[in-house]
Parts: sequence; C-alpha cells; structure tokens
Amino acid sequence: MTYNVSISIALAVLAGILALLTIATAMRRAFVNAHDRRQGRLEAALRPRLLRLLATEDPDLDALAPQGKHAGRVLDALAAGLLPKLRGSDRAGVVELLERRGAVDRACRATMSRRAVLRARAAEQLGNIGLHRTQPDVARLLHDRHPEVRAAAARALGKQGDVESAPSLLRALDNGLVPANVVSMALMRLGDRSAPLLEMTLRESSVPSRVVCCELLGLFGAVGAVPAIAAIATTDPGYWSRLAAIRALGRIGSPKCLAPLLTCLHADRHAHRAEAARALGRLGATDAIAELVAALDDEHDVAFAAAAALTALGPEGMRTLETIGATPLRAGRYATEALIVHALEHERHAPSQFAAA
Repeated sequence: MTYNVSISIALAVLAGILALLTIATAMRRAFVNAHDRRQGRLEAALRPRLLRLLATEDPDLDALAPQGKHAGRVLDALAAGLLPKLRGSDRAGVVELLERRGAVDRACRATMSRRAVLRARAAEQLGNIGLHRTQPDVARLLHDRHPEVRAAAARALGKQGDVESAPSLLRALDNGLVPANVVSMALMRLGDRSAPLLEMTLRESSVPSRVVCCELLGLFGAVGAVPAIAAIATTDPGYWSRLAAIRALGRIGSPKCLAPLLTCLHADRHAHRAEAARALGRLGATDAIAELVAALDDEHDVAFAAAAALTALGPEGMRTLETIGATPLRAGRYATEALIVHALEHERHAPSQFAAA
C-alpha cells in the first residue's frame, strides 16, 4: 500500500467520523427540542390548573394528580418553583401537595445522589419547601466533596429558617467548607432568634466565625450580647474579629457600649481606633467628646473619624469643632474639614426651594 493510498483511506475514515458526529449532534438537538416542546406543553396545561387550585378556599389536592411520571415531575417542578413567591395558606397548600406526591421524600433521597448537580438541586428544593424534618438531610451536604453543593446546602438551611442549623453553619465556616458570605447570609435569614447561639459561639470559634457572629449580633441589635462582644473588641487577638466587634458595639447603640468603645479608642491598631471613633459617633455619646477631641491629634484616619463622630454628637459636638477649627493647630484642620463635609451633607439632604414652592 502506497503512502498516497494510506492518506486517502485515513481521510475517508475521518470524513466518515465527522459525518457520524454531525448526524449524532443533529439527532441530539432534535431530541432536546422535542423534549423542550413537550415540557412546554405540559407546563402550559398544568400551570393554570395549579393556580386555580390555589385560588380555591378548600382545594382538592388529589384532583390535580396528572397522568404519567413525566407529567408528575413537571407538576412537582412547577409547584416547587412557586414556593418562594407564596406565603401563608397558599404556601402550606403547595407544601402539602408536594408531600402527598412524594416529592419531598424524593428530594431527600436525591441528596445522596452520585451526581453533584442533583444533590445541589435537591438541597435548593428542600430549602424552598422549608420542612423541619428535612433539615438533617440538608445539613449533611455541608460536608459534601463539591463546594457548590456545600454552598447550596448552606443557603437552603437559611431558607428553612431553623435556628438549630446555626451551629452546623458556623462549624462549616470554621472548617473552611463554606465561604463566610454564604454563611452570614444564611444566618441572617434565621433572624435574631439565632442571637443566643451566636453569642455562645463567640467564646469558642475561629476568627472568621467570630467576625460573622459579631457582625450579625450588631445588625440584630443584641443588647444582651454586649459583654461578650466587648470582650472580643478589647482583648481578642484577631485583627478582623476586633474590628467587627467594635463596629457591632456602635450598631447596638446601648449605653453599655460606651466604656468598651472608649477603651478601643486607645487600641494599638489605628484601624481599631478609627472604628471606635465612628462607633462613638453612631452611639451619640456626648460623654466621649473629650476623648474624641484628643483623638484629633492621632493618625489621619483616626483623626478624620473622630472629627466626623463629633458632628454626629449634636450641638455640643458642633460647638466643640467650631472652637477647635478656629485654632491653627493640626486638629483644627480636621475640625474645619468635618464642619464643611457636614454642611455639604446637610445641604444635599435639605429640600430644595423649588420643591418647597
């Protein structure tokens, strides 16, 4: 066999393979299009029936059962997709429908699927359904080998709203299994009912968990957690956890926060001192005026924050800034700048004369 003949045969084989691939691709596209059309017809037929059923006062859930396994899966997907938009009895009716049809149990079994995409989809569905009994199945996925599945499980636990999920979420954060932003959003969904658990975690968690706990306790306004947060703000070795604790004390706004914030105003790190100055401004602590005035001679970011805090302390703070601004001292520059910024902000938020007319 000559070289030219071998080349010809190889090209013919390659052309045949390309033709087969083209045919296979066309057949797959046709199959997908046919499946999508069938799916669309089923959804168009089932969606009005489902909505009519929800509109009735005493719906007969068994009357909606479609014929065929595929139609049943379409109905389950439609019902599950409605859950985030429903409240009250409508939501309870859809959850009952999914339970009767076995969709909840199928989703629980799917959390053990070999395919990561099915495990993540099951976690999302169980999160939307929000049944307490499915919480262990979702929490188990926090230790999944795929990060996308772990993140889906964390979001689902937040949607379920079960406070008992808080320790599992924080352990997943401590172990580096789920990012801090995903865990914090999930815990935020749990609401201030999780505050006692977050406070307990402050004493025995990693720096990322302490940061998340402090931020959330501050947003929840957890006055009862002030002693624990104050201990983090004043003595914790972690840079970010101390910063988050100082910020939380300012957000909580309790008189109990004043003493630890004044201590933080003399911290070693200038970022902590600056955050303490901002927190004192949010606190409205006129008792801190003398300390804030002393901070005007600190590093730039601390002095700037202290001057801005004084503008938030009402007439007494403003008079103090005006007195200091009239002096040639270095602190006077920060006082004058803060007064100008405050005046510009006031002018920006004041109603215009044209609107008043």
